[in-house]
Amino acid sequence: MQSLFSSYSHLYLYASESVLFVWSKTTASLYTFSNHYGALFFYMEENNNVDTATQYILSIGLKNTTKTKQIISTIHTLLNNTEENTFYKEAQLKRVPTVVNSTSLYKHYALYNSSFSLYVDDSIAKFVEVSFEHLLTSELTLPEYHFEVLNEHGIYNIYANGRFQESVEKKENILAVLQDTIRIIFYQNSDFLVAIHAAVLSYSGKTFIFPGISGAGKSTLSSFLMNRGFTLYSDEVTVVDSNYTIHSLALCNTIKEDSWEVVKKFNNTVDSLSIHKRFDGQRTKFLKPPATAKDPIEAQGAYIFFPTYKKGSSTVVRTIDIVEAISLISQAQYHLYNSKDAEVTKSFLKFLVSCQLYTISYSNLKSAQKAMQEVLKGD
Repeated sequence: MQSLFSSYSHLYLYASESVLFVWSKTTASLYTFSNHYGALFFYMEENNNVDTATQYILSIGLKNTTKTKQIISTIHTLLNNTEENTFYKEAQLKRVPTVVNSTSLYKHYALYNSSFSLYVDDSIAKFVEVSFEHLLTSELTLPEYHFEVLNEHGIYNIYANGRFQESVEKKENILAVLQDTIRIIFYQNSDFLVAIHAAVLSYSGKTFIFPGISGAGKSTLSSFLMNRGFTLYSDEVTVVDSNYTIHSLALCNTIKEDSWEVVKKFNNTVDSLSIHKRFDGQRTKFLKPPATAKDPIEAQGAYIFFPTYKKGSSTVVRTIDIVEAISLISQAQYHLYNSKDAEVTKSFLKFLVSCQLYTISYSNLKSAQKAMQEVLKGD
């Protein structure tokens, strides 16, 4: 990843192979221009004129299409610092004190190269604690975080180190909210670079990351793979730290109702699991992984597959470029530690450029695994 000089103080330029990345300080937004469009940007940086830009694109063999006109307009807006502010509001960091009182009376759980303790109101203990059993540890070191779920006047309130986090009215919603709270607090209080909405697993020393929007099939695919010898690091959030490593956030896999029958074919414990509900009303079950990671893994050089489950489709793996990958990660959602810092953005790009990037569409899980193994053989 190479930094380039820009004569515009609000713009930061980076290049990797044939892609130009432009980061705007004004809106903390990232733009990508590949091949001829990168050359077009540099031309307009020297000659900030829409009319001459139209003539220039014809001279380098580009057609004056709608897409090209849109890119010319985008570059013109960037150079003139007239971007519209986006409506995206970055999530607030959930900072909590990391010093807790004596928690020797409570169960301890290992997570994210650290540990936490948990107290759950007796009325829901059996309903909730079973989903954390795979993280139980006998180590008696003082945990960083102590979580509590207290029934207060008929409302279940969640606390982290004594600080209130969320309220939950219905018993069946508690576990989904508690898992999200634990996951978010662990990564937002860590030295993280970026958190991506993605599952992450390891196999034979390789790192696999599966970003995707809700319903893309990443949890079903990761549940299948973890029953085929893959080690789970996370079902929901992939956290890359500033040293380009990934620590385990291996809470239970969230399996939505429309995937229960699929998962049951390779894991017959699904029928016996309790039914929970998410904030959006979706019925879910929480599947414990057979193997969870203890040591961090290298994020750089990871295999990133963007999964799409299509019923009845054949399995297709397609290599994609960094421009498409950034677009897909944006759709899946990601959170930079400080998106307004140009160096943080550069570090994020450096990580992505190092990775192997693919999309995978599938309906058959065994076929999907085989297709990924073929990719490994090719490398």
